[in-house]
Amino acid sequence: MKLTGANIPKLPNLSFGGAIGNYRIFSIPYTLKNNSISTLFNSVGGQDKTKWRLLSYKSSPEAWIDFPSAIENGKGYLINIIDPVEITLGEATAPSYSQDNLYMMPLVQGFNLIGNPYTFSIKWADVVAANPTAQVEDPLYFNGSYSALTQLDIFQGAFVFANEAVTLSIPIVNSSGGRVGKKSWGSRLGEPDWELPFTLTQGPIENELGAIGMHQDASIGKDKYDRVTAPRMFDYLEMNFHHPEYLGGKNFSKEMVTTNDEHVWEFNIASNLNGEATLNWDNLSLGESTKELYLLDIARQQFIDMRQVNSYSFTPRSSNQFNVYYGEDVKSKIKPTAILLGDAYPNPSSGVVTIPFTLPAKEPQYGVRIEVYDNMGRKVATLINKTLVPDFYSIQWDANNNDFRNGLYTYRLIVTYKAGFDIQTRKIVLKK
Repeated sequence: MKLTGANIPKLPNLSFGGAIGNYRIFSIPYTLKNNSISTLFNSVGGQDKTKWRLLSYKSSPEAWIDFPSAIENGKGYLINIIDPVEITLGEATAPSYSQDNLYMMPLVQGFNLIGNPYTFSIKWADVVAANPTAQVEDPLYFNGSYSALTQLDIFQGAFVFANEAVTLSIPIVNSSGGRVGKKSWGSRLGEPDWELPFTLTQGPIENELGAIGMHQDASIGKDKYDRVTAPRMFDYLEMNFHHPEYLGGKNFSKEMVTTNDEHVWEFNIASNLNGEATLNWDNLSLGESTKELYLLDIARQQFIDMRQVNSYSFTPRSSNQFNVYYGEDVKSKIKPTAILLGDAYPNPSSGVVTIPFTLPAKEPQYGVRIEVYDNMGRKVATLINKTLVPDFYSIQWDANNNDFRNGLYTYRLIVTYKAGFDIQTRKIVLKK
């Protein structure tokens, strides 16, 4: 059916302003008389990145393409426009797909920026059911940060990851909206199947794609329970489980492993933003079993009982390597492997500073002294001077208790033991 005059559709759901949060993924299901971007977006003006930007994506090699020449059916595109404007599609023809003539969507191995080819919503569960052998992940939408989708609306696009090249048959399902299928498991530790989602925030970005968990059917490598880290945008904040063996070293944002009594997840935080980040989880969903979860900030050497708290704040530029330990009586089993003076926090500090340090199980006990020096090399405080056994430790320096001036200070760890001694120093800035 040809659409003309008042029936000519307009590109909906745009967000204007030029910030990263104004990016939207769109698709166009209609066959356009002229699908060149110079004609379709002539109301915005010529190709000028200072006023607007249109991007397509290719997976291998991974790259963003500025101002592709034309818009194709079944593909998604990222757009960002500074000043509000109406985008009219011009003379268009509605697609003639039917049960006997379904849209066939080719995917390459890796991420694909797809678009809804139909003039109605499609549920991704229906797509998965119609393609039972295809190994594809749930679609990811972007509007400043990524989020998982259960359906693609008309004019909507998304990123879809495929384990291998495949062509999807996109079904036409007559339904009135039925329930979307949900996982049959929750976050209760100790059960055969469980999953704990994370939300990672820093500045304007919120990443809800991170998760750990166990499933009886999960494997050591990539399987349908894992999620590959989404393509980086201009600003990024990622929770990465590194898998060098998979597709040339891909990272996972969600890592599910085979059900076991104990496990250690290792991940890193990658960000190009400044300032503090926060990792959040729902500790009330972990159930009442004897199983434990502990988070270790390796740089700070800080051990966090994830049952007792539901968040942890840190600075990714200094703290970016983490472990999560699962099991029973975890804290007594995990001991440091080296003498280490961790990064003090907060840094800069307005007064109260936490200084972490570790003592390994190589010796039964250690003599430990921590001292603080000003920028002239004068000792201004002794925080601890005693004998300690191997463990994770932290001590506080309350700079409010004395007339400590703003400026640079050095804190020093002196450890003595049977085989010798170890001295480590780090710096902190007081800024009251």
